[in-house]
Amino acid sequence: MTGAATPLRLAAAVLVLVVAAVHYEQYLDSLSDVDTIGWLFLLNAAGGAALVVLLLQRDETLRRLAALGAIPLCLGSLVSILLAMGGGIFGYQEPDWRGPVVLAVVAEVAALPVLVAYLARARRRSSSAGPRHT
Repeated sequence: MTGAATPLRLAAAVLVLVVAAVHYEQYLDSLSDVDTIGWLFLLNAAGGAALVVLLLQRDETLRRLAALGAIPLCLGSLVSILLAMGGGIFGYQEPDWRGPVVLAVVAEVAALPVLVAYLARARRRSSSAGPRHT
């Protein structure tokens, strides 16, 4: 894919990688022993890493599926941190807006419009190409 979709896809991959990396770092640093939350952070990191790999594939279908999967990953992370900053989630309450928390939130918020824009451009591009005959 050429044009604006490639920079959008690469930006999305970088942002999702930041989300995954922060969750993995936090898992290793302080959350691996926290019931439920520790495993969720590890799953978020693994899922995010897998989505990044798929976003970088040649196959357009895999890339679109990865972008579609990254949207709920980022939304779920945002909702979870808001719950953790409020009354808590699964018995865990985030103490404050530490650096890694802010970095993850910024990456998640930034990733959402980039992912949506990538999907919109990819769809528009495939629609304008017309039907393919094999």
